[in-house]
Amino acid sequence: SAQPSASSDNTIARSSSSATATDTAPASVSAPSVSPSSTSTGRPAVAYDQVYPMQKHRQQRYDMQNVQSKTTTNSTSNSISNSKSTGKMPLKFRQYQADQWEARYQELVIHKRCHGHCLVDQNVNRRLSHWVKRQRCQMKLKRDGSHTTLTDERESKLAALDFVWDSHAVAWEYRFNDLMKYMKRHGHVNVLTVCDENPSLGIWVKGQRRQYRLHLNGQRSTLTVDRIRRLNKVG
Repeated sequence: SAQPSASSDNTIARSSSSATATDTAPASVSAPSVSPSSTSTGRPAVAYDQVYPMQKHRQQRYDMQNVQSKTTTNSTSNSISNSKSTGKMPLKFRQYQADQWEARYQELVIHKRCHGHCLVDQNVNRRLSHWVKRQRCQMKLKRDGSHTTLTDERESKLAALDFVWDSHAVAWEYRFNDLMKYMKRHGHVNVLTVCDENPSLGIWVKGQRRQYRLHLNGQRSTLTVDRIRRLNKVG
């Protein structure tokens, strides 16, 4: 009669423990979603933007700024590489600089219309004379491959006026212009070496005769065929 009592007690104890375990266990707990990138401890990795939303937006702005910076840098480098391949750098002028250049150019146009040439005497128009000299300096820089403000468009506009670029040619043109004035006043070009009216003109005329003799003898001379033709035309 003692064995049934022990068996009954064991059955009651097992049912009691089962009931206790059932009461203490949660009714329904969903396991947290574990991302593929879990930590080394086995705990699930929590998304950064869920914990720090403001930091996420800051990071997005930072990434966008980096992309824009790289795009600007690439476009600038491409522009520079293209300009290097063409040998020309893009020039940009302020509005007042472009207006000043155009104003002096129009003065030169009027001067050419009145005198028939682009040789400006500094005693007559100092401002325009200095501007003309500056254009010659800019052309020299351009031919040397240095930075210059003389664009192709400006060069074409000056060339349309028969602008004289060479400084040595300019000196010759000045003296030839003086010779034309002398002929208008006196009716001839037989200028004496010692000319009280224009001493520089007398010395220049003597030099042209010497250069012509060198040309006839087949020696090196500064007289070109075009200059000889122009001098013969005036007598």
